[in-house]
Amino acid sequence: MRFDRNAARLGHAGMQIVRVFAICRLSVYLALAITTTGCGATSLSAHVEVLASIKHSAPGNAWDLEAESYRAIYTALLGRNGVRIVITPISDHSLAEASLFDEVSPIKSLFGMNDYDASQERKALATKAERALAILQSRQFGSKRTEIINAIFGAADRFEAAPHDASRLLIILANSFEQSSILNMADYHLNLNSGAIRRRVLDHLKATGQLVALHGVDVCMLAVTNGDDNWADYNRSRGVRRFWQDYFAAAGAHLVGYGAAIGSCGPLANDSEGQ
Repeated sequence: MRFDRNAARLGHAGMQIVRVFAICRLSVYLALAITTTGCGATSLSAHVEVLASIKHSAPGNAWDLEAESYRAIYTALLGRNGVRIVITPISDHSLAEASLFDEVSPIKSLFGMNDYDASQERKALATKAERALAILQSRQFGSKRTEIINAIFGAADRFEAAPHDASRLLIILANSFEQSSILNMADYHLNLNSGAIRRRVLDHLKATGQLVALHGVDVCMLAVTNGDDNWADYNRSRGVRRFWQDYFAAAGAHLVGYGAAIGSCGPLANDSEGQ
């Protein structure tokens, strides 16, 4: 009888050990799931900078195209999980511009925000994004120049603060013509179709500290149009595109999209098609 009782005790203890082991193993699996799938995660999956020009001082379709792209962009990004979206104007004093929108898209998870709450949060953030667009629209005739390069400097500083494992995307909504004290693409004597001239411009930017570091950043230039620049013919526009390709390559970035609509931006095109 004593042997039977001891055996029973050992059997009970063995079952307890098995239960503890099973619980520990389940805890490890859950921890791995949280780490690898984002269950309960609070880290960002991506950091997206949107730079939007407010210079539309002549008749044309540039502003309508920019507003259309703007809405498509924030709609696509808000549908993603854990994306920090920062929207900042491009103006004639871009370095002094404050961001109009700086929010993180809803982070859905197994133990956190559900689909309904995420949907409500997206609606609230979309309203904020529309307010930012209204501010851009109210200022669309208030800028004499387009300081794209200075605006990029501000975006680069914010990219530096992003989590190391978050992807980085820079979206520029502008007609692509830099018109500033750094570089005036409206100058008829500036032939950017010449590789030698583009190299001289880039060498000057490097020497004067005007070439920002954007290592690992994907770049899309959207709302690219000549609608409000009568002097910007096809040949000059082609030179401008070649300049930006060289500029971002020298900065360590990748120009992955260049065109009028959001479909020109590969990282966003699939999302926009599903809207």
